[in-house]
Amino acid sequence: MPSPFPGMNPYLENSAYWSSLHHWLITEIARLLNQQLAPKYVVAVEVRIYETDGEKSTKIKQGYLEVRRVGTGEVVTAIKILSPINKYLGKGRTKYEKNVSLF
Repeated sequence: MPSPFPGMNPYLENSAYWSSLHHWLITEIARLLNQQLAPKYVVAVEVRIYETDGEKSTKIKQGYLEVRRVGTGEVVTAIKILSPINKYLGKGRTKYEKNVSLF
């Protein structure tokens, strides 16, 4: 049966599940990339903090990856896994767009 929600999964994107899935996905990508990029590069998991909009502002931690050159620690590239908070207008999206321009 085809999904009634093409291009998204509202159950998976539920905030109760997404944070955990997001962290597991980033960790697994880092593990796989480290196997492929060693010994010249290392993939590190980093964290950014976003605040939600609304009466009660909540801090959300989101991971992302940095590929660094071994020896110098120079960041070669950053990899961000998009999150539902980055899709919707508000502080989270604004901070995401600002940070993306830094990469």
